[in-house]
Amino acid sequence: MPTGLVNPGEDLHEAAEREVLEETGVRARFESFLLIRQAHGFAFGKSDMFVMCALRPEPGQSMLTPQESEIEAASWMSLSDYAEQECFRGVPLHIKLSER
Repeated sequence: MPTGLVNPGEDLHEAAEREVLEETGVRARFESFLLIRQAHGFAFGKSDMFVMCALRPEPGQSMLTPQESEIEAASWMSLSDYAEQECFRGVPLHIKLSER
């Protein structure tokens, strides 16, 4: 999942679109916020907010070009395949996959 930091003065939806383009080469448009997670004592003892957004690729944007400095590989997958990856075993996901 592409992730990143919001630049000073950048709106969340703009940051999501920029990060997806930078990390995958796909131009996509923001649709909605899916979740917000807040954690304390994160990097450098600071609090952190993680915001997950739904984006829709623009027409003809199906080819993935991973940003080699940040991503080892990229692929399209269903939500259920994403949630079943080894790194998420035992982690409660707050997404009802059957409703998608």
